[in-house]
Amino acid sequence: MLPFENIKIKVISKPEEYNQGYLHALKKTIAEEGPMGLYKGMLFPLIGVGAQVSVQFGFVETLKKMMKVNYADEHGLLHWKFSFLSGFACGIPSALIVVLVL
Repeated sequence: MLPFENIKIKVISKPEEYNQGYLHALKKTIAEEGPMGLYKGMLFPLIGVGAQVSVQFGFVETLKKMMKVNYADEHGLLHWKFSFLSGFACGIPSALIVVLVL
């Protein structure tokens, strides 16, 4: 998805150079910058998203493990309400990562 964002930005910000549409912009970018030109400027957004997703996953799984101790059924499964609650609660640290890191 990110390379398409790069092309979209070029088409919107430089209409005089990329005036023949997305396919033209894609071909021109690859010809001038090579295939890696599609990924230019995407390292830091990917690092930020990686940090955010890591925190979300760790937080949700930790909460689910804590809730399983008290609320699991006889098969060791957690009711969907508690899974939902842990997913809902992980939005707080996820938002902090977005505000502090990104």
